[in-house]
Amino acid sequence: MFQVIFKNMDSSSLMAENVQNKIFPTLEKFPDLKSHRVTVTLEMENSPFQAGPDLFSVSVMVTGKKYKNIRIKKSSENFYVAVSNLTESFTEHLSRKHEKMTTKSRVAIKLKEAI
Repeated sequence: MFQVIFKNMDSSSLMAENVQNKIFPTLEKFPDLKSHRVTVTLEMENSPFQAGPDLFSVSVMVTGKKYKNIRIKKSSENFYVAVSNLTESFTEHLSRKHEKMTTKSRVAIKLKEAI
């Protein structure tokens, strides 16, 4: 299940579509994520008291059996930069986690064979 949540900003189909276009290729690389819940939160922070640029934050949260409690958040003054940074970090994190799980399963198989 994939969900996009807007926080402190109006929902935009263009922004949601951009996030989906960036995140879906990563999700397709890891087929086990189809059974997980993936929530992307888009947030804009601006101060009503101080003038200055808006800060866009994009976070992803994955909950499920295999990939448990993954949370990544990236922020930037540019929405598209924040989404790109999040996508890169998310892909790297999933790759490391997948490699770690694969290594553990290989070690477990070798230990069973040794016994």
